[in-house]
Amino acid sequence: MTANLPAWLKFDWQSLFQPSVWGALFSTLLQYALLFLLLIFLFRLLRLMGELVRGSRLRTGVPLEKEKTFSGGAQLRVIDDAQQLLRQTVFPVRASLSIGRGEHNDIVVNDPFVSYEHSSITRYPEGRYVLTDLGSTNQTRVNEQTAQGDVVLQTGDRIQVGSVVFQFER
Repeated sequence: MTANLPAWLKFDWQSLFQPSVWGALFSTLLQYALLFLLLIFLFRLLRLMGELVRGSRLRTGVPLEKEKTFSGGAQLRVIDDAQQLLRQTVFPVRASLSIGRGEHNDIVVNDPFVSYEHSSITRYPEGRYVLTDLGSTNQTRVNEQTAQGDVVLQTGDRIQVGSVVFQFER
């Protein structure tokens, strides 16, 4: 006794268990998975390239938005470097500037008397420049006085970090 069923209800259950059906399904799923992984890879690659481009501009510690509007002109000029620890003699001070022995600093002073993160100079919106000793072992000196807390810099101030002496200019 066979029932007279509509065509959409008739299904060959035995064909479901044939390897060719599962092979085709697996192949299609694998293709979509690989395409998805390729898109994720390309997205991450583009994002990394963008960060590298922005990162090279951020090496000075100035975000892009602030760098475009910066119109300062303050700088640190090396006036005494007897051990010739620095290649450069003038360092512009933008939004911030870090000094220390670590390679991540804006000014790297490879002197055993300089801490990994020795001191920093920050520019505030009203135009003040403030030097902060970052808890260095051998301290930062401003005009031959040990820097205690934050020191507001004036044109002509002499800043000593290790054996290097800078002059602050605006």
